[in-house]
Amino acid sequence: MPSSTGKIGSASVTFRNYGPVTTTFSPAPSCTESNRYLIGLERRGSIEPQWRVQCSTTGHSGCIPPITTSTATDEDLIVTVGYHSPGLYCPSGWATSGLVSRDKGEAISYSGSAVPTTTMDSKSPDPYDYDYQAYLLAKALEPEETMVGSCPSSMTVDGKGGCQSLVPDYTPTFGCAPQIIWSFSTETSTRFTTVDGTTSKHITKDNVISTITTESTTTFDYSAKATYSAIEYFPVVTLVHRQADIDAAATSTSNGVSRMVPSPISAKVFDLSTFLIYFTVALILGAVIPLLQ
Repeated sequence: MPSSTGKIGSASVTFRNYGPVTTTFSPAPSCTESNRYLIGLERRGSIEPQWRVQCSTTGHSGCIPPITTSTATDEDLIVTVGYHSPGLYCPSGWATSGLVSRDKGEAISYSGSAVPTTTMDSKSPDPYDYDYQAYLLAKALEPEETMVGSCPSSMTVDGKGGCQSLVPDYTPTFGCAPQIIWSFSTETSTRFTTVDGTTSKHITKDNVISTITTESTTTFDYSAKATYSAIEYFPVVTLVHRQADIDAAATSTSNGVSRMVPSPISAKVFDLSTFLIYFTVALILGAVIPLLQ
């Protein structure tokens, strides 16, 4: 498994296993309905989401493999890079977008959307983009581990941890962006203990996190309608596995333990058929971040 921490500049990054994916996950039919569209502007070859078409349905529950392990607390990390391990299967209707494999030593091979990007250049003014996290997770792979990233077969990778496809016949009229405001404070408590007639004072400071959820809305005028575009969007889903995981799955299938599931991906074949990279950007102290994903 990848090591638990990494760095993006001075920011801490935590790698977290979201649980195994040892069978094919089937997304719900509602995952492709128009109420899940995102609205945004073109930037560097893809649409950068800024609004949802509505705020009553958020997240991707039922559309991507669920998290089956506990998650980290919000106060102890800035960025969480999630993956599923052992991860053997793409969701139904999805295909591999990128693949990273480490050999028995230090050599790492990259393919497709998992190929690392530069941290800063004239085309990418942001010093660290979401796709750089994939590079960090790849560098954390242990010997003979493979990381695969998957998107719906009809979508392309946007280079920021997402899969998207343009909806050309949709005209944006209204936009909604749920936001969560995180407040961090410190509570101080004092207690006294007496031992052998001597009284000691103990002061304890605890970090307290509180949140306020709000919504921002907008109505697009004629000029904005021509500028903004609607997209279907899902996060890239990230799988990490070893050859031993594949061998064990093959043995279980041959013994009749598992039936009617497609063959797991092979760590030795770069055919791009499964890569679950799930990026959850945790909220930086005091930040307000739209919950677009």
